[in-house]
Amino acid sequence: MMKRAPATLALTGVLSCSIGSSLFAQESPVQWLVEDGGNGRWYQLETTVGVADFEAMQEVAESQGGYLTAITSLAESEFIALNVVTDKSSGRGALIGAFSTDPANQVWAWVNGEPWGFTNWYGGEPKEVEDLAYVLKPGQGGPTGSWDDTTWGSQYEEAIIEWSADCNGDGIVDYGQILDGTLADDDADGVPDCCEASDCPVDADLNGDGCVNGADLSTLLGFWGVPNPVLGDLDGNGIVNGQDLAILLGNWSPCP
Repeated sequence: MMKRAPATLALTGVLSCSIGSSLFAQESPVQWLVEDGGNGRWYQLETTVGVADFEAMQEVAESQGGYLTAITSLAESEFIALNVVTDKSSGRGALIGAFSTDPANQVWAWVNGEPWGFTNWYGGEPKEVEDLAYVLKPGQGGPTGSWDDTTWGSQYEEAIIEWSADCNGDGIVDYGQILDGTLADDDADGVPDCCEASDCPVDADLNGDGCVNGADLSTLLGFWGVPNPVLGDLDGNGIVNGQDLAILLGNWSPCP
């Protein structure tokens, strides 16, 4: 069994001391505008001053209120390749939030718990022994926005962070409101201060939207029975099962 990211990748908002923020540099965030046919979400290319693994990249994303991007349509994949990765990437492309729990049988999932459906693999990919993915930089092979695969434990120079949370339910992605000053984020964790008053434990709030509800339940069920899952192992025993479900239901709460 391939090594899986530990359950501590649930939205902690805290950087590991070993991957201090000084190791990372950022391009300007880009929004996929609704009026352009987009989803209103924000994306950013994160570049290391050196290399980092999948877990480190995801921790950086979470510390900023986001996650490694989950791509659910061809239009989104093309937008990311043309507007986020582009020629800013120093390698062949940038890491995304896709991982395989069973490469031999092509069982894949998104780190943020979104349903796995759309794929945009470059010809012949993914291989049966590789379990992570990245978006190819335009001109690196295949149609624009194509994905290639790679192995867990590999080191990367770029990753794509995505922000989609709307914790106050106003129909606008919170991150954009932080950027334009509409919502305050005094602790600079990518989550509006007004949305951090929830009493629910952060471990049970799997998607970081400030509440524990059906979205978190869906995420937990998506990792049911998976050894060392990325999300959902609330009791820290290495697997998602009935005990974790009981913890989540025990902390069920509406958004503030």
